[in-house]
Amino acid sequence: MFESYFLILFLKRKNISSLSDQEIIEKFNIKPDHQYISILYDRYIDKAYGVALKYLKNREYAKDIVMEVYAQLEEDLAKYEINNFSSWLYVKVKNASLMRVRREKPQLFVNGEKKDLAFMELSDNGHHDIEEKIRLEDNLEQLKLCIEKLKAEQKTCVEMFFLQEKSYSLIEKELKIKLKKVKSYIQNGKRNLKICMETALRSKNHAH
Repeated sequence: MFESYFLILFLKRKNISSLSDQEIIEKFNIKPDHQYISILYDRYIDKAYGVALKYLKNREYAKDIVMEVYAQLEEDLAKYEINNFSSWLYVKVKNASLMRVRREKPQLFVNGEKKDLAFMELSDNGHHDIEEKIRLEDNLEQLKLCIEKLKAEQKTCVEMFFLQEKSYSLIEKELKIKLKKVKSYIQNGKRNLKICMETALRSKNHAH
């Protein structure tokens, strides 16, 4: 009897594991069940830990952040409309990690080590440099998210032109589309990126 029960649970979990992130979230919203959280945890635990470690440079702190994020996950899934779980999780873990860095003031992290306030005051404006680095990283991550929201043609052309530094003519040749189209996609992509970034900035300022 017990063997049959556990076999049913195993098969049920195996079936759920084959679902996409979005399907799992939709099922959770219909009927909240911790097994859905477990699947997402297993699927993204390594990525979440890697992101936290990148910002904190401390294994224990990184583990703490991951646990905090997943402890809130049931509440977050019920509260927010999440269309891309992987991107959402990246931003969630990154923000939680940066908040941890800020909470360490006046002890701040420099190259993965704690430095006290006296050191920071003597270290060529180190405090400002860290805050500036955090701001730039915030903007860079937001830019990446905005690029992902572009239409396929705009996204491809923008990435090739700005990130891969390819010329109009080279993009035209590789994508086999007219030069006029290439310029149009890049121009419209730039405009949409600007709108997306400005909207994100306003939302962030409003939240604060």
